[in-house]
Amino acid sequence: MAGLEADFTKMANVEKLIAKCELEIEFPYREFTDENVGGSRSTLRHDKIQEILEKKEQNTYLQRLYWLEKIKKKLLSKMSKDQKKYTICGTALILISTGYR
Repeated sequence: MAGLEADFTKMANVEKLIAKCELEIEFPYREFTDENVGGSRSTLRHDKIQEILEKKEQNTYLQRLYWLEKIKKKLLSKMSKDQKKYTICGTALILISTGYR
């Protein structure tokens, strides 16, 4: 699947995909290495929070997921209760019923 169809399938689980992507950025897998070999203190201050925020802002996949989440919320807010009742996982039929193209 490519393009719009892939976006439709992602929209159903966009919150879960965002959480997974954020978790992978915040806690990346690393092989253990002893960074404090000599036992002395480091004089460098490592600002982990700033680094994580920058990685999230630079991650194009995560930014696209944020964009899809924004579209999903906007479309759901414009739908009536009857329209929401007939959606498939809150994705494809939402877009079709609202005329989003």
